[in-house]
Amino acid sequence: MSANAALMLLLLATNPIQERGRDVEAVVQELVATVRGPSDVLRAIEELARLGPGTARPLFERLCASARGDAPLDRLQAAAIHGALARLPREECLGLLERETRASDDRRRAAALDVLGRSGGRNELKLALDLGTPADRESPPEPALGAALERALLGLCEREGAVRALAAFFPRVPPASRAAIAGIVGRTGRAAAASLLASQLGSSGVEADAILLLELAEIGQRRDLDDDQLPRERVRGMLAHPDRRLRVLACLALEKLRDHEAVPDLVVLLDDDDPNLRRRAHAALTSLTGLRLPPQSEGWLAWLAAGLAWWDEHAEPCRVALVSGTPSEAAASVQELARQRLFVHHTASILALALHRSEPDVVKSACRALGTMPETVARQALLSVVTHPDPTVVAVARTALRRLDHARPPVLRASPSLPRLRSSLP
Repeated sequence: MSANAALMLLLLATNPIQERGRDVEAVVQELVATVRGPSDVLRAIEELARLGPGTARPLFERLCASARGDAPLDRLQAAAIHGALARLPREECLGLLERETRASDDRRRAAALDVLGRSGGRNELKLALDLGTPADRESPPEPALGAALERALLGLCEREGAVRALAAFFPRVPPASRAAIAGIVGRTGRAAAASLLASQLGSSGVEADAILLLELAEIGQRRDLDDDQLPRERVRGMLAHPDRRLRVLACLALEKLRDHEAVPDLVVLLDDDDPNLRRRAHAALTSLTGLRLPPQSEGWLAWLAAGLAWWDEHAEPCRVALVSGTPSEAAASVQELARQRLFVHHTASILALALHRSEPDVVKSACRALGTMPETVARQALLSVVTHPDPTVVAVARTALRRLDHARPPVLRASPSLPRLRSSLP
């Protein structure tokens, strides 16, 4: 500690209470200025924390001054201030941050959000959302404030495991905050994210549903979801929504979520009056089936009827042949299954049974067929073969896996952003 800082600390112990605030501010300024290298940070945190009550405000004001550009802090100095704030009495810091919800200056709100993002708890989710809401609750926040809100929510969720609690706020916050919630849940909710978001569909109006459908589409694009059918069922229900924009977005989300159960509903949409909806439904059908039929319903309806008849009459005999049939029956069943493009996820599940056969040629044929099916179940089945005792089988399985990896499209966007979400609305 410098001589000046030591003298100021001594004065704090002897000065009248009315002068303490001014003296604490001076000591804060002095101690922060002494942070010049990594070895100074922990020492500064300890000394700042020892200043006791009344220290939170000058520390926070120092952050605000830096945000305004009046006295910029480097990263080490900012780390010392945030570390000290985390060591001070929690009630003092929270009271300080709660007062900032009434501030009109976005830079002060952003500074408060940075404090919460580093040291807040799950009980402060509402405070973070209040700080990230601009004075005009219906307008999107400025980019800097929106980014600060996302950072704070991300920090709270990753550190506190507060994803479910955050998702529950979706219908209770102003429209401006919903995109941030959806984006953070999508990024941190892992396999449960799709279910958490889909459960909010229909809770907050058309604009909110549009945000949710776009986020669900991105989750599907990443293949970052579990076997829970709730997200697909909820999105499938949006195909009957009276708002055409949501029906278009539902088609996109169902395509990315790989919902093969939606294929019959998508075929019906090829006769809709809205050309945008017809195009989106056709694109989803092409992606889910791999077929290149024209965008008119006649050909698709004929194919659908034949496919449904096949599932009624031939799916079970194929499954039995793969489990207990002769080698020739199993090989024929693999070839027949490889041609099916209706309910591909179920087809892949049946084909996976062939991987347990003792005939290498049957196993390799099944691997090649699975390599044409960009589904999670197909990938998981192929991964189970990479330890097969026959190296020729392993080689075919690895080639099929590479084909599936090559078919994976890039993610829709790198990070959640309200302006980009809104610009994607039809």
